[in-house]
Amino acid sequence: MNKLGELLGWLTAIFYGASAISFFLKAIYHRYASTIKNSLHINRPYTGLMKFAIRYHRLFGGIALVTLAAHFYIQLTTRGLNISGAFAAGLLVLQAILGAVGTYLVKVRKGLWFYLHRVTALLLFIAIIFHVLKI
Repeated sequence: MNKLGELLGWLTAIFYGASAISFFLKAIYHRYASTIKNSLHINRPYTGLMKFAIRYHRLFGGIALVTLAAHFYIQLTTRGLNISGAFAAGLLVLQAILGAVGTYLVKVRKGLWFYLHRVTALLLFIAIIFHVLKI
């Protein structure tokens, strides 16, 4: 059971990373748009990867949430409560709530919810690092 819990934790981190990568791909594209557009051997694969990451951002986040629930349950029942893990889990749940609010209620990619969604992503990344390193 411990190995399954560990695997689910890593899957959670991987799917969170896959969800967050769209932000970085878009930032790089906006910063180096002219260079990327002028290079045909870079433009097509890069924009394809960026479109893939954007299209599946919500799916990857949803999978991260599901794997988190399973990871949290297994770790809680076999090892007990881990404070850094509980904090990271809370941030991932908050991140999902903010994403759902923005997607289904606000429907505009700007404003306070969008800022909080991005700040929470950064805090979540730091919390995952602390949790994995057992700090």
